[in-house]
Amino acid sequence: MVEIDWKMYQKTMGYSDEEMENFKKDPRKSKVAEKIFSEAIRHKVIAEVVKSHGCTAGHRVGTKFVLNGAAALLTRECPEYTCIFALHPLTIFAAIVWDRITEGVDPNGMVADHLSCIDAGVDCGGYGQIVMKVRVEKI
Repeated sequence: MVEIDWKMYQKTMGYSDEEMENFKKDPRKSKVAEKIFSEAIRHKVIAEVVKSHGCTAGHRVGTKFVLNGAAALLTRECPEYTCIFALHPLTIFAAIVWDRITEGVDPNGMVADHLSCIDAGVDCGGYGQIVMKVRVEKI
């Protein structure tokens, strides 16, 4: 476990002294903070498009959306134009990955590792749809 610079954490989060003390007293929150600094930031969550039809943002097979293990989008590793409908379902996967890393469980052991954007696709009244496979890489 790494030693956390709680003052830096407090400044980053914008917590008051009282909020910081309450945060540190909560064993779940302090455990997550410790795991973020020791493990989560050493992972990338990669959602790679494996199927695409009619995507208005131009996301094609091979397009990748990349987040760090603390659920922050790494914009320099993502397409210049990123469809919000593609990112929406990634929030669920990011939360699962974060939880698995925090609990010391293999983040690639998720039962479901594919997701689709929230557009239903042209056959169902939408415009287009992409399907992505999610994996986690240690960096």
